[in-house]
Amino acid sequence: MMVRRESVAGDDFMAEVANNMKKKGKERQRGEGEQVEEERKRRQMQEEMKAKEQEAERKEREEQEARERELQREQERQRILTVLFEETENNMTNELLLFC
Repeated sequence: MMVRRESVAGDDFMAEVANNMKKKGKERQRGEGEQVEEERKRRQMQEEMKAKEQEAERKEREEQEARERELQREQERQRILTVLFEETENNMTNELLLFC
């Protein structure tokens, strides 16, 4: 009877040890799962930040290109006005010479 009691107590003890090891394994897995999730979130945030930076760079390039196009249009307008002014001035000079 005594042997049987020791055997049952030993079995209970081993079952408790096994149960504790399972819990520790689950806790470790849970901790590893949390680390994996944190790493995934960190990578996602980095990707989002990179995407935002790229979008900001793209917008800046587009705005710079638009400013350059506007500047070119303005320069072309000025060139045309200068040519027209010079032609008008030449025509007026020629008319004055003919008039005299």
